[in-house]
Amino acid sequence: PIMKENIRTRSTFPYIYVKDRNEYEYFYSTLDFLDFSNKNLKRKKELSHKFESSYEFSFKEYNPKQKKKVLELVEAWEEENFISKEKIIIYEKKGIVDVLNNYEQLNCLGFVLKIKSAVIGFILVEPLTDEILLVHYEKALRKYKGAYDVLKKYMARVFAAKYAVFSLEEDMGVIGLRKAKKLYHPIKLIEKGSLIY
Repeated sequence: PIMKENIRTRSTFPYIYVKDRNEYEYFYSTLDFLDFSNKNLKRKKELSHKFESSYEFSFKEYNPKQKKKVLELVEAWEEENFISKEKIIIYEKKGIVDVLNNYEQLNCLGFVLKIKSAVIGFILVEPLTDEILLVHYEKALRKYKGAYDVLKKYMARVFAAKYAVFSLEEDMGVIGLRKAKKLYHPIKLIEKGSLIY
């Protein structure tokens, strides 16, 4: 729910600050994800280890030559999730396609999670500051339990030496997304809102 704070005045322009819980940003300790050593992440540790022991997999930097396979993953992900009827599914897919179409012009870095030759996971990150990494997208096929955990774990291993914290952005009020982000036990939620003049 949106909550209104006190009306404040700057010069002759009154404004209202309106908090928006749906836009709060989730921050996590990168070190916690190296092997999910934090006791709160015990379940994530179990899932990632189960995945690692069940499959011959690789986690490598994305190459634009893999665009077709990543798009196939995104199509399969959309089919898995379309039943939720959340508009976010359509917008997320469009966003990923736009990023892949313009990948070489962006300051982003992608990684693919593969089992044999099949791409079953994709994560896209970008530096936000000198200490904070921003995770824009992470997609994996649901049938591979632990794939999302492995994506985050190996992403953390690539960047832990440089970025102490990473952001999984906001949950936009999507119930499933909020639950998923909370399960990773953020170290901080950054409040966001709007100034209405």
